[in-house]
Amino acid sequence: MSILNSILFGALQGLLEFLPVSSFGHILVLQKIFGLTDSMGTLFPAFLHLGTAFSLIVYYKKDVGKILVESFEMLMELLGNLVFYIHNKRHMDQMRYHRIISSAYRRFVCLIMLSLVPTALLGFSARNLVQLAVHSSMAPGICMLLNGVFLIIVDLSGCGGKKSPRHIGFHSALWMGICQGLSVFPGISRCGFTVGAGMFCGYSRKMAVKVSYLMSIPAVFGAFFCEIYYAGAGGAMPVAWSSCIAGTVGAFIAGFIFCSTILKFLKTTKLRIFAGYCFLAGAVILIGSIRGI
Repeated sequence: MSILNSILFGALQGLLEFLPVSSFGHILVLQKIFGLTDSMGTLFPAFLHLGTAFSLIVYYKKDVGKILVESFEMLMELLGNLVFYIHNKRHMDQMRYHRIISSAYRRFVCLIMLSLVPTALLGFSARNLVQLAVHSSMAPGICMLLNGVFLIIVDLSGCGGKKSPRHIGFHSALWMGICQGLSVFPGISRCGFTVGAGMFCGYSRKMAVKVSYLMSIPAVFGAFFCEIYYAGAGGAMPVAWSSCIAGTVGAFIAGFIFCSTILKFLKTTKLRIFAGYCFLAGAVILIGSIRGI
């Protein structure tokens, strides 16, 4: 893939990543249409997602910084509690332990971490199925139709509430994590499924969008390093590094430009509009695959 094509795909990723229409599915379909499918498989899309993850880090820099600080402090307090436990056991003492989850924001951080567990389990267990879907001409269309069905159900159900971070429960973190794990399939929108799951759990659309994208950052980095590992485990990596880096840079720049505007648009626009687009795109992809286009 040429550098120019990589940059253009990166720009497309930066535009579509923040909409509930599956950037992964679009990129795979367009690669096949223009004959740009190569041996990198899911590695090139992983680089593109890395670019938009960096743009999210910039957009949510205050939250990301606070999450890192709180995570480090909780780790130190856990180690301190371990020291207290050993001391109490040895000396029959009653030293008081630190309260780890001492604020609503720490609860928020813990639940983001918890959401990664089902995401990782689904990502690992479904890897072979994902590889089959990536090389299938029909799978992105089918998944895009399913994505549209989910979005229309969320929209017509009128779900959503006023829950804040202090009200986030473990069940909602697990559901959002499961939905994020399902988005490894091309055509299933990570944004659409996790935002919808958040709204079903009682979050407002604004809160669900924020939780969705903050929890996506560590998931994207984890998926990226897994793809690097799998590519290397296969022997010599057939990787065009210049194309991957160009795509990453393109995705970051486009994501940085579009992130704020599109996220505001996503927080207010009815999901049925995106569902309608998914139905149309999914139908076109299926018809094209049947006719061998």
